[in-house]
Amino acid sequence: MARDSLTELPRPSFEGAVVTRKGNPMKPPLPTIASVIAPIGISVFGLCVVLVVSLALIGSSLATAEPLSEPMTTAPISSAPTTSDRTPRLPKNHEEVQQAIFFAVLEGLYLDGVDTATAKMLSATDAKTGAPLFFVYSCPICMPALDAVRLYAGRPEFYGSKAAKSTFGKGLSESVRAQLALDDPRVRIEAFQTLVLGWIDRYLHNMRLTAEESAEWASWIRGLREKGNARLASYLDQGGAYAEVYRDWEKCPSCEGANGAMEN
Repeated sequence: MARDSLTELPRPSFEGAVVTRKGNPMKPPLPTIASVIAPIGISVFGLCVVLVVSLALIGSSLATAEPLSEPMTTAPISSAPTTSDRTPRLPKNHEEVQQAIFFAVLEGLYLDGVDTATAKMLSATDAKTGAPLFFVYSCPICMPALDAVRLYAGRPEFYGSKAAKSTFGKGLSESVRAQLALDDPRVRIEAFQTLVLGWIDRYLHNMRLTAEESAEWASWIRGLREKGNARLASYLDQGGAYAEVYRDWEKCPSCEGANGAMEN
């Protein structure tokens, strides 16, 4: 075959290659460690510069910010109120004292579990005058106590109670119920006075009154007691139907019971 008829093949290019003395090409040299680390070092340096500048800007903003008017404080969760933090429990008027008497008697009836028949007996009235048989009519201590007994006597059963319960305690002892049912009015009112004393004493004790508060409550109750006993004395002095109802009474049982609670 003629030389001129052969297709001329492309010659390999050795541009940029290192040629040895014998004319053979060599591969380019591998990159050095310095050539690799140099760009990374520049990048890390740039990040450090950005971080320093950002921190400087934040510090400048905090320095120029207006301080809070009052420091924020957080009270410990387990801290209990001290005596100085406690709201004084001083009665402002006689209505507040009468409310306490009402709730004390109502609570006592429930906690003692007084039976309904006894409650109705305690709230019974004279058929002729309508005067209550265990309370002095229009006495400022007797009236809230009587309202509590009347409310309790008509109480409903606890909603959804399978045992048909309507109170909490076990009931009064047989001896106390017998005394309340006696024909002798002096025994009856003395037994009732003891109940009132215990109910009010328990209620005020649970209020955790200070010595100053107890003295203030005692003063208010003494004032109401004087009015109640004065009302009883007026009925006895006037005679008539009311004097007949209260003829064997020397003191108002509710008034004496409330006053006795303050002396305990």
